[in-house]
Amino acid sequence: MGQHQHLYNKAAWRKLRGSVLSAAPLCRMCLEQGRTTAATVVDLITAHRGDLDLFHDPENLQPLCKPCHDRHAQRRDKGGDVRAIGVDGWPVGGIAISKPRNDPFAGIRWMEPATIPLTIVCGAPASGKSTWVRDNAEHDALIICMDTIAARMFGQRAYRIRDDKQWVAARQERNNMLRWIMRPSARKKWSRAYYIATMPTAEERAAITEQLKPDRVVIIAPGQEECMRRAMADKQAGDARTAHSMDAIRRWYHLYRPRAGEEVIGPDQQSQVS
Repeated sequence: MGQHQHLYNKAAWRKLRGSVLSAAPLCRMCLEQGRTTAATVVDLITAHRGDLDLFHDPENLQPLCKPCHDRHAQRRDKGGDVRAIGVDGWPVGGIAISKPRNDPFAGIRWMEPATIPLTIVCGAPASGKSTWVRDNAEHDALIICMDTIAARMFGQRAYRIRDDKQWVAARQERNNMLRWIMRPSARKKWSRAYYIATMPTAEERAAITEQLKPDRVVIIAPGQEECMRRAMADKQAGDARTAHSMDAIRRWYHLYRPRAGEEVIGPDQQSQVS
């Protein structure tokens, strides 16, 4: 811990640590080896090195027993191989992955190629991602969307969740759905899957594409002004997310960069492959 020891003494960390252990009370690495051991330590999968967003990211945390934590920390800090464990507390394939220091995408390294056709749909808040999927999805498609999951589990959209345990649970459910499409049995259930996410940076989309191997990546980009107009219309209709959405829309368009091979649906709703 060293120079960052003070972060572990703050109330925010103690609260987050408690929520992780409550949601997943067993050591993940022991589960991978068929053992059932109580978790006593909340471990950072990727060393934060002072990055507060990474330090407080529930998806970068895993519950471990102390022996597993000590072994993992030693391998991690030396830049060695680390066993891939999902955020729901279960092994997700048992493959060792090389995880260099400060790997920004360590949280997705457990993913494997989808066994059914997959479309990843990205865009800013209020861009119309869910509407596009609803209009284009096959009747037997699986739709993976954090807002839909949060609404089903907790009766509210993802951006309104403030309870750490609920947020962790919603992410676990999303990751479980992603695992469904990695299994051969998915071919018997769904003709295609749609994964809805924001993912503004080309690096994020490249990393996800490398892991899941989608056959389509669709960017819904009606323009920043149009997204803001829709967010304001949502406010008038009683949606409380306007302030959050405006900031998120600006951030998305600030970070967004096109990527070769992606299908972009622009203001005129015409598809273009970049």
